[in-house]
Amino acid sequence: MIMSQSNKKIALFGASFNPPHLGHKAAVEFAWKTGLFDEIWIIPVFSHPHGKNLLDCDLRLEMIKLLISEVTIKPLFINTIEKNLGKSPCYSLDIVLALKEQHPDYHFTYILGSDAKKDMPNWYRIDELKKAVDFCYVPRKGYEDSKLPEVSSSQIREQLNQGKSIAGLTSKQVENYLLKHHLYKKEV
Repeated sequence: MIMSQSNKKIALFGASFNPPHLGHKAAVEFAWKTGLFDEIWIIPVFSHPHGKNLLDCDLRLEMIKLLISEVTIKPLFINTIEKNLGKSPCYSLDIVLALKEQHPDYHFTYILGSDAKKDMPNWYRIDELKKAVDFCYVPRKGYEDSKLPEVSSSQIREQLNQGKSIAGLTSKQVENYLLKHHLYKKEV
């Protein structure tokens, strides 16, 4: 059966990807295996709404491309809507409303780690966001039973800054990119 454009179920996976890692890859694979989605769209944060320092968006996009090149799930796309909106800060609700305007017949679901549930009451206009989009929670250790890798971008940044290995925390391609470009290392 051919899916009409108006019936598409899209999972949105927004994150800083600062840098992307195996936990991000596992979250995408987990969401896909639910069988609930026709496509997964990765949406990198352009400007963090809480002022966190981020590596340039274009560098993070390159690393996301490297990471997802190893994912066998298709269709999997990178969507740069937040960068294209050019709004700072840009909140999840802004993204969802813009996507719904562009694709009024699509059904969107936000992919989140189960750890995000505790912070959701503090999200910008959360009640409107809950009406605009569904949520799919990816289990995270410490919050639910999970077999997904427990890795964080901050862990990778810290290890790079200390000159430690990041093997097994991100893909080999992303690791090589980070090392080649000396990213996340403090200047001496």
